[in-house]
Amino acid sequence: MSHWIYAPVLIDTESHTKVLDLIGNIWDLRSATESTDSITLMLARYPDGGKEYEVRLYPTKGEACINGKPTKISSVVESLDAIV
Repeated sequence: MSHWIYAPVLIDTESHTKVLDLIGNIWDLRSATESTDSITLMLARYPDGGKEYEVRLYPTKGEACINGKPTKISSVVESLDAIV
């Protein structure tokens, strides 16, 4: 049996650098929305999948919020791993 995990990668198109990379991790992208200053990802932990986590990224500021708790974008993976 196989399962698909949609691990998001966010790339700054001007500098061609990865802002966030969840490939190879246990996070599954459920949805993504974009506004003028942020990108919001709804993620679920595989294989649980029951609870979704809102990750709001502010790429120009290098900041993020996970379920409303502030963090740096560079710390998102570690912060996600710490809350489960």
